[in-house]
Amino acid sequence: MEFFPSLHEQVNEFNEYIVEKENRELSILFISHIFRSFGQVVFLDCPVAGVFVCVGILIAQPKDFVFGLVATVVALFMTVRILGAHVFQGILRRNLGLFGFNAVLVGLGMSVFLNWNENKAADWFFLLLAAIFFGVFSSFLKMMLESLSSELPVLTFPFNLTMTVWLTFSYSIAWIPSDFVSTPNDAKKTAELEAYIDDVDFNKVGEAILKGFSQVYLVDSAVCGLLILIGMMYHDSEVALLALLGSTIGTLGGMLMGADLESIYKGLFGFNSLLVAIVCGKILVNLRYLRKKIHKRYFCALLFSLLTVPMQICVTDICALLRIPGMTYPFCFMATLFLLIERWVHEHVKSEQIKRRSSIMMGPRTKGAGKDKLQHQRTLSAITAALTSLADDEEGRNALAHITGSDSELSDGDVILSSHIRMEAFKTATEQQV
Repeated sequence: MEFFPSLHEQVNEFNEYIVEKENRELSILFISHIFRSFGQVVFLDCPVAGVFVCVGILIAQPKDFVFGLVATVVALFMTVRILGAHVFQGILRRNLGLFGFNAVLVGLGMSVFLNWNENKAADWFFLLLAAIFFGVFSSFLKMMLESLSSELPVLTFPFNLTMTVWLTFSYSIAWIPSDFVSTPNDAKKTAELEAYIDDVDFNKVGEAILKGFSQVYLVDSAVCGLLILIGMMYHDSEVALLALLGSTIGTLGGMLMGADLESIYKGLFGFNSLLVAIVCGKILVNLRYLRKKIHKRYFCALLFSLLTVPMQICVTDICALLRIPGMTYPFCFMATLFLLIERWVHEHVKSEQIKRRSSIMMGPRTKGAGKDKLQHQRTLSAITAALTSLADDEEGRNALAHITGSDSELSDGDVILSSHIRMEAFKTATEQQV
């Protein structure tokens, strides 16, 4: 669903233009994906949206932005050197920004959480060196986690794990004046409901909802949050709406449990719920039941956003034992929970089970006509052309034989694919139907 179809169409055209430039020039590819990396933190695969994010951070916390930028550049450069630039260009291009967004957060987090003196050159040198090292380390963690499971996205787990290592390590370095970021609560705080409500400043609550956007990047600024929201609206208005609802639900959820008002005003209860709402409301929704009706998706997004609040309290208290903040661990846990529930539903609910047999049936058709038949013919023609092109050389024929598990040479009229997908006599069937 798009709220502004004409604007969305123009945005898509401009994005296609940028992609064409990226495919032709390596420098544009690299610069564009630096901005994409900043945008991908909030699921915005768009360099223009990334520009809005960068401007917001630069206005609010310029010195922290420097470290986020350095960590991102190094992580992307290392990825291009390992995989090659051609992997991120062309029709089958991979998204280079996905290899940089965790490094964005690592660089920002190292500057935000460390008590360093910006007037000392030695502190700048040491922290830049650490940002380079741990920015690369976050990319290695991404590769490791992806190798463990190709079905589940790594989300911001690399950032969380990298910062866990960095913070505990920095506490042990004698010449770094680092204070504990978080400490365990000694006693439970109590308050009267009426007195708590009287103390609430609803103007600051409104700012807190916007700060929920900026706190994703560890930035305490409503202006930065507003720019991020504008960037979201430019790229995908529905994602912007879900994010706004998620931040609102998280903020109100924190107030319902009587959380510390200063933490609420800083937007600390909004950013995890914001990310969860985007994931559970659109980005990673893969159930027919949720896709059919928009109100079902939004209900699911709001429910998981609200459940993120108790998860955040739990994770924060556990992480406090290690003297580290909860960061985006609550988001990662809730998003993974949602994805695993989706997997369970796909396996056990009949209406949601993915058919393994191809929907392309060979032979004469007795049902269906019009548009379906035309689409069927186009699909057959496309597959026939692709297989014919692949079988033109010896390497292609060997690849087809490897896919089918056949030791004999393949002909144009008989190709069998694995996983119960069988397609026979492509040329003959196509000619008959046409």
